Amino acid sequence: MKKLVAYFSATGTTENIAQTIAQLLECDIFEIVPRELYTKDDLDWMNPSSRSSLEMKDKSSRPEIDSSVIGMADYDVIILGFPIWWYVAPTIINTFLETYDLSGKTIIPFATSGGSDMGNTVEGLKLSAPESEFIEGRVLNNTSKADIAGWLRSLFLSFGIDQVKWQTMDHDEKNHQLFLKQKAMLQQFLANGAITQEQYDKSYGDMKKKMGYDD
Repeated sequence: MKKLVAYFSATGTTENIAQTIAQLLECDIFEIVPRELYTKDDLDWMNPSSRSSLEMKDKSSRPEIDSSVIGMADYDVIILGFPIWWYVAPTIINTFLETYDLSGKTIIPFATSGGSDMGNTVEGLKLSAPESEFIEGRVLNNTSKADIAGWLRSLFLSFGIDQVKWQTMDHDEKNHQLFLKQKAMLQQFLANGAITQEQYDKSYGDMKKKMGYDD
């Protein structure tokens, strides 16, 4: 299962989160760069005539992107990051989604925000990639590396398990597969510094107790 972190960041906040996620997942990363960069005046949401204000008022707006992902067909999962603008994703994210054939791919959005939550963001993005599977995203404001690791661990727990075989497994077999995957992710996060040994030991102990499993 090949993953890509793709993100748009106007001020650098989303970029920091995206880099952390890519490091934790040890996967590729792609910055969605507008062909015409946004200036401070462009981002003035108090000005109804600013570039960003005008774009967000026009739902058909599709700002051009400066480059493209090489080998998009090879990716199975896209972790898609952006700031929340006017309670939804910037329209350049729609540009990105509509640029590629994303049929059958899983898209996991994450966002940064000055105060609002995801709102109806995902519903708007689905219109630009109707053949993709969207997983409910999360706003990651002032989130520690360990918390991001926990969120990712919960997201990817069931990924990579053959769903046909999964349906034929009994409870104990399913429990065993989930236990091994969660253990592997904890070990990965420990190795790349997302969590400390103490946090690993606690999470691992809690996991064994909760799942009733002992290796």
